Amino acid sequence: MEKNKIDEILTELETGYDQIADKFSETRSHFWPDLAFISDYISDGDRILDFGCGNGRLLEILKDKNIEYTGADVSQKLIGIAKS
Repeated sequence: MEKNKIDEILTELETGYDQIADKFSETRSHFWPDLAFISDYISDGDRILDFGCGNGRLLEILKDKNIEYTGADVSQKLIGIAKS
């Protein structure tokens, strides 16, 4: 795929998620209980990369772990929500 097409797709994706960020975050205000098992695979001292972190809700189940967490998302607006 051509680089300019990839850049165009990523820009459209970022713009779209930025436009719906507030509503998207509301629908993901808490971590889904069915995914709580993820915490069992994370130990103190682990480094976690949450790619596509959205509003950072994964941290809800990891708050009692001593970890290094990095969240990454295409939407700068969702990153802002996650930081707050």
